[in-house]
Amino acid sequence: MWSSPSLSGPKRPLIVVGNKIDLLQDFKIKWLEKAKEALVKQLPRRANVLHTALVSAKTGYGIEQLITALYKLWEYRGDVYLVGCTNVGKSTLFNALLQSDYCKTKAVDLIQRATTAPWPGTTLNLLKFPITRPEGWRVAERTARLRRESAAELRHIQEGKSQSTPQMISHVNRTFDHGLMNKYTDEDWEDPFALPKLRTLKKLRSPGSGVDPADPMFAQSKWLYDTPGVITSDQIINLLTTEELMMTIPREPIVPRTFQVWEGQSLIVGGLGRLDYLSGPANIKMTVLAASSLPVTICWVGDCDQVYQHYLGSEVLAVPCGGPHRLKQWPGLHAGQTFVLKGTGWKESCADVVLSSAGWIAVTAQQDSMNQLQAWTPNARGIHVRIPPVLPTAIRLKGVRLYDSQAYALYNSYVKKQGWKS
Repeated sequence: MWSSPSLSGPKRPLIVVGNKIDLLQDFKIKWLEKAKEALVKQLPRRANVLHTALVSAKTGYGIEQLITALYKLWEYRGDVYLVGCTNVGKSTLFNALLQSDYCKTKAVDLIQRATTAPWPGTTLNLLKFPITRPEGWRVAERTARLRRESAAELRHIQEGKSQSTPQMISHVNRTFDHGLMNKYTDEDWEDPFALPKLRTLKKLRSPGSGVDPADPMFAQSKWLYDTPGVITSDQIINLLTTEELMMTIPREPIVPRTFQVWEGQSLIVGGLGRLDYLSGPANIKMTVLAASSLPVTICWVGDCDQVYQHYLGSEVLAVPCGGPHRLKQWPGLHAGQTFVLKGTGWKESCADVVLSSAGWIAVTAQQDSMNQLQAWTPNARGIHVRIPPVLPTAIRLKGVRLYDSQAYALYNSYVKKQGWKS
């Protein structure tokens, strides 16, 4: 998507939003700063990025800060477009902004909500809402509200009423809530028991019916648009059925799963991706960050093709699933280019190996060791090496190594605090 000149050029101001941050967790302080650093490093140098934000449109985390940044950096200079790949949560973000100060109060109940679903192509229309003009008095009232809410949250924490583990949850509220009826004069509603006048009925618009751009209240407005998701050549979700999508796209916080992998072995994530450890000093550790419904299989590189074909369509690989006709359509895994990673020690991962829509594998190796690897995905799509990694300390969330296994147990206290089942 970044290859488009309309996005990566210096004349196009951008605010980059990393959504679904609620799916990631780490025990280390300031891990969000590390995640943002990893995101910024991946942006094209030519891109005119005004601001980078990590949010969760689902839980509301970071949305208020995003709105503040939009008002501060973009003000009211023009329309705003939500642009992104499929399944990044654009529609959920649109709905969150629709219910916030960013949308004009009198338009909230008139705007149709964006459809949210796990399969691509659910946003087919160009939905939009009018943006609230950030006038000085409005910004002042909004700032005062945010300060009150922040102080209340701090008292809540100090009084010990909050959970011991910080959660990626925040409330998105409105500073001004005049309601739809403020559009009409007192004369229209002077007698609540009388039948409404014809001109009053003509003014009314049912919820979700949309805003009339010719309405004097909105005629001079700037608008925020929710655009259909883009399917890029790096994605594999368009190769998956609905059932397979449900198993591939994580819906709960991702539990890092760590494995010790020996030289000459492969780690397979579901049936969607594979990472071969071709050469290096003895062993490395691979931490899988993907949906827990995608099983992990480890075998020798020389046996990997046979193992993959044997278990394709079974519960061992989980995805893809279905009968012979479905499996016949599946393209299989194809190798990307080999690459070398330099180890940074056993306490932090040196890089992430992205396996398209399946997730990624964080590689941890001996200090200064040189390790040759090769990644596989369907049609070799979406294979990327990400340095620095998003969660470099996720390796520390492992427990003890399981008896007679290459897998490490989940870190018990971490699992307990997050409410996950091991």
